[in-house]
Amino acid sequence: MSAVNFPQFMYESILKTATEDPEFEFKTRLTAYPPTYELKRRQKTGDASSVIFFTAIAYSIFITITTSYLVLERTSQLKHVQVITGMRLSAYWIANFIFDALKLYVTIAVTIVMFESFDATYDSARWVFIGFPFAILPFTYVLSFFFSTDSTAQTFTMFFHLSVIMIVSTFIFVLRLIPGVEVLGDHLHYGFKLIPSYSLASALYTDASIRFVS
Repeated sequence: MSAVNFPQFMYESILKTATEDPEFEFKTRLTAYPPTYELKRRQKTGDASSVIFFTAIAYSIFITITTSYLVLERTSQLKHVQVITGMRLSAYWIANFIFDALKLYVTIAVTIVMFESFDATYDSARWVFIGFPFAILPFTYVLSFFFSTDSTAQTFTMFFHLSVIMIVSTFIFVLRLIPGVEVLGDHLHYGFKLIPSYSLASALYTDASIRFVS
């Protein structure tokens, strides 16, 4: 007799004596409680957090490389040489944008394919990713003028976007869930939307919440 069946055997013996029925027996069944609302919410949020972690690494590296070569071309006078030989600045920025956007769309395409492969259907976030180059590239081009060396640009850009995507987005998401400070979280949420990389993480968290509620 196993240890698991011993309580049932004991209770059966007691009931057989109480009912004076030597054939008396009963069966037990164990049914786990269904997952609670909080458990489901944490699971969905945890899934989004994992996606955000890998998104932060992949996209921060791309943005860092883009900022680095822009600063290097400016500080080494490569862009100046092109300008004095007849190149228009408008052509320079348009060509950079097209080339950088094509490179970024390769990463975005892989991201969306991974979503579909793992059944992580972030429907709204997908459109944010598709429109991401039109926000992050102009933002990166303007930010590149604040650096005088490419090494400084790389260090700042990498840690800045990693922090915004992973830490700031999570902090604001949690604030918006806590009664009493959700208004502050909303204000920070709309303020940080001026940073395109924040919108990536925010869209993933929002999509995860919508999928959970629905």
